[in-house]
Amino acid sequence: QIAAHEGKIAVDVPLLARFFQCLIGPHRALAGSTPHRKLHRHDGQAQNDQKEQVGDRLKDLHDNFETTYQAVLDMIKCNDTAKARTMIEELIASVEGRYVNDDKNIYLSLNHIMELYEYSYYFKTDRNIKCTDVMYNEYYRTYAQLLCATGEYGKALDACNTALEWNPVDLESHLQLAEVYILMGNHDEEYRQATENAYRYC
Repeated sequence: QIAAHEGKIAVDVPLLARFFQCLIGPHRALAGSTPHRKLHRHDGQAQNDQKEQVGDRLKDLHDNFETTYQAVLDMIKCNDTAKARTMIEELIASVEGRYVNDDKNIYLSLNHIMELYEYSYYFKTDRNIKCTDVMYNEYYRTYAQLLCATGEYGKALDACNTALEWNPVDLESHLQLAEVYILMGNHDEEYRQATENAYRYC
């Protein structure tokens, strides 16, 4: 664990593919799947094997999300925004509800470890800060871009705000929000605030 200010920043499991995408321990559905056994000298190895199996399952799930998201980016490069939008909406729907904040924990979708320190500095909390293994922030930011491409600025605004809920210190999300306000027009004050927030996290 890493401690900062009043709250605690909990990093509970090994780093995965990205700089700071954390797995928050075994999922509840997998917990307790091994029957109780009497302890003997091989238990240590058995427990390590079980942890590796759980880790492999979660990594496969994580890699599936990554593969789908990469396909979305490929569709955008090919200017097939309609297909990209359908795919990102399905991806978001498939990962929603996996992490729920409560009185003790707050879940964030961070890009790298420095954002952890930025968050702990600007947002004081007594709750444990835990990182998701799902890139919610990036998914919603990309979704906002696709919505802007079709002129659905109200929905794009909602997507930007959701991206910032998952990662309040993400510079690109603040810049995306500022762009949405420009496209909407007549939102000078909101645009000014968005750019000020972006400058804070440069």
